Amino acid sequence: MEFRKLNVFICGVLVVLGMIVPSYAKETFSGEKEVITQDQATLMTSEEAISFAKKAVKTYFDISINDTFKQNISPYNGFFYWEKIDKNESISIRIDESRQVLEANVNKIFNDKDINVPLFSFEEAKKKADHYMMEFFPKEYKTSHINLDLSQYDSDTHGYKIIYSRYVNDVYCMYNSITIVVNSISGEVSGFSKEWDHDLGTIEAVDHIISSKEAEKIFREHVKMELLYRPCQYDYNQPVEAIKLVYRPTIDKDYFIDAKNKKSPMNTINSNIDKEASSCDISLERKKSIYKAKSKRGLNPSVISSDRAKKVMKQYLQHVYKEPINIRDLELSESQDPPYEIWQATFQSGPITGTIDINAKTEMVEFISQFASEGPHDSDELLKPIFTWEEGYEKAVEVISTLYPDKIMELETKQHKPKPTEYDSCNYVYNHIGFGMIYDYTFKRSVNNIPFEDSYISISINSLDGTPDQCIIRWQDLEFPKMPLISDKEALDIFFETFKVQLVYDQLDTYSSENKRLAPRYITGLGLQNNYGYTGDIDASSGVVLDANGYQQVHNKKVFLEKIKGHPNQKALAIMNNISRLDIHYTDLQKEVTLIDVIRLLNVKDNLFDIITDSDFDELSFKNISPSHKYYRDVQNAVYCGMLDNTSTYLYLDRKITREQLAEIIVNYIDGQIDKYDDTFPAKVSDVSKINNKYKSHVAICVNEGIMSLDTKGAFRPKDSLTLEDAVAIIYDALVKLTLDNQ
Repeated sequence: MEFRKLNVFICGVLVVLGMIVPSYAKETFSGEKEVITQDQATLMTSEEAISFAKKAVKTYFDISINDTFKQNISPYNGFFYWEKIDKNESISIRIDESRQVLEANVNKIFNDKDINVPLFSFEEAKKKADHYMMEFFPKEYKTSHINLDLSQYDSDTHGYKIIYSRYVNDVYCMYNSITIVVNSISGEVSGFSKEWDHDLGTIEAVDHIISSKEAEKIFREHVKMELLYRPCQYDYNQPVEAIKLVYRPTIDKDYFIDAKNKKSPMNTINSNIDKEASSCDISLERKKSIYKAKSKRGLNPSVISSDRAKKVMKQYLQHVYKEPINIRDLELSESQDPPYEIWQATFQSGPITGTIDINAKTEMVEFISQFASEGPHDSDELLKPIFTWEEGYEKAVEVISTLYPDKIMELETKQHKPKPTEYDSCNYVYNHIGFGMIYDYTFKRSVNNIPFEDSYISISINSLDGTPDQCIIRWQDLEFPKMPLISDKEALDIFFETFKVQLVYDQLDTYSSENKRLAPRYITGLGLQNNYGYTGDIDASSGVVLDANGYQQVHNKKVFLEKIKGHPNQKALAIMNNISRLDIHYTDLQKEVTLIDVIRLLNVKDNLFDIITDSDFDELSFKNISPSHKYYRDVQNAVYCGMLDNTSTYLYLDRKITREQLAEIIVNYIDGQIDKYDDTFPAKVSDVSKINNKYKSHVAICVNEGIMSLDTKGAFRPKDSLTLEDAVAIIYDALVKLTLDNQ
């Protein structure tokens, strides 16, 4: 069985075995801190450090570290770590030089393939976190508020991360918070991390500052709403549903304004492009010439043969590397980004080896990459480039001319040379010549003279031999909206209405104890929301604010919680939303549930693709569910988990599901995951004659196990359809049973 240790540690200035560090302060475990002078400080030996860590574990979690724990302390990573010998449990703790416990975690080690869902809701976890804060961090608790936007469920640790953000003078204090982790299955606090500066320096008053309206006026002078196309897709590995034309806010200055200064924002945002430096481009005439030379490449009705794939690969690589090509290890696979079938192979071209992927239907090259090698040199000395950046650009254009001539008219071919200092952050690689620099060129796509985000051709050229080290294409051919229906001014108004300017405290001069201060500053709402993955995109047709996936943004959890308040299934609805099984975009909980609804609700192990190989998944028999289908991964997962029979020719995901059909899907899903269950048909079911014979054992199990109930007259009502809310409650009960069985 595959197991994963569910804890992440952060390196820092830590007390570790074999290290001796000075201690200038000490913290009692009630959260109070006694400051002592440097003259009074004592040195803490490694034995004292271990003893201190064990005492902290006992205090915070009431766990005694004894011989049943295996100790592992790494002087390189710098953390204390114990693993329970007879249980799947680990304990970690992190301490700074002042003997403050900065992070502590008690983690159960879960089997990746087990089904586990929360038994406690987020609201119940908040109450537990509040009690823990009051007990161990009372001072911090009094000056903090729960940040609902950042607090979330973590599927890896099965814990709720509840974040308490610090406030000073009733103003949000950035970079100061405490995170309490509550185990969603046991309901107990399983860890915390603390980022809390006990010395804020000089705290500047918030009087005599400019108003938020004045700050917004300043920001409006620097925020521009730029048109671009962007994909709309539920997940990055799912097919793109649509292309949207959006306004995206860009700011040419820092996100902050000094609240006492009415001038423009304080800092200009850095760029790695030196616009004064040289740039390269090709003429429109050359673009047209490349485009005219393109070969007709259509969509094959089926996957091309292995012989055809090998021939196509050789043709492309011969043009690129100019040497005889040897193809080996050819196999048909599935791309996950986005999903479709590809031919993959390893190639050899003279001294160069690498990999190549081509689309199994369009024959387009999706990916080329050289293998890094040690080469003939033993030294890591960076060799001087033989090809200049400008010559590398020409090599990149040659690759486009060979592989993608039909794309050239939609590419922004102008490339700016990076600043000299930026060469330090360039990629370097060993190849058959030695250790050399890589020039990176990204040709972004533009449609209707509007940039298309996430569509580009990226080419890396080796500066030592001029060969392409890597080539990647992302390209979606869907319908593009033509013209915006709202103006950039209207979009700007929507932006500032949604992402309001906020007053915050920011820590400045933190490296100087004398000048350290907490200063009031205004920040754009986007500057804060960027922490949550939002882009600030405004749909240019509807004026709707979009989330990171391109759907209508619902960035306030209170909206959903208020909507389900008072529902008989409130807890199940809230938990299934927290674990991302119930899409927050659903507006009608009374809709009749469909097959795809049930599949997505039950697919709590949607990370199966991270823990098992493609070969473990059966090829789908459904002719209407191709790898490019929106729900291909969901269906593949459902077949693997036993929900669906993979023998039918067609699968109708939109068909309504009855109660007896839901019973069948649930039992097929839990079969083999529960040790034993009762499939004896209960005599108390009054409408047994109405149940289809093929579903009777499934219904019996669901009724006997308390997953599905009878009405007041003892009827199961097998032919009844279900609402989405009803299905959520039933499926949650089934998942709870699996969770309890796995403990």
